[in-house]
Amino acid sequence: MDDQLTDKQIERFDALYREACELQKGIVILDGNPPKKPGFFGKGKLKKSMELFEEALKIHPGSWQSMYFIGKAYQALGDLQPALSWFMNCLLYTSPSP
Repeated sequence: MDDQLTDKQIERFDALYREACELQKGIVILDGNPPKKPGFFGKGKLKKSMELFEEALKIHPGSWQSMYFIGKAYQALGDLQPALSWFMNCLLYTSPSP
């Protein structure tokens, strides 16, 4: 994919990212203080946030932040293996190259 995004792609990515982050507010662990296990509606919000982040990744595949928050959603759902996979993918984009 070309590294240069169009203004329309940037706008769409930002909208998806902001909406997905808003859905995760108060549900994922961000400050070391885990919230209670997500209930029915919380699980729905997390799943929707993952869909939005994945859609954002189609626009900008190198968005490690989107990968990180997908991992956080899986973590909050108790699905630790996919969470770990997403965190590992995230590291590929944030680790300095030798």
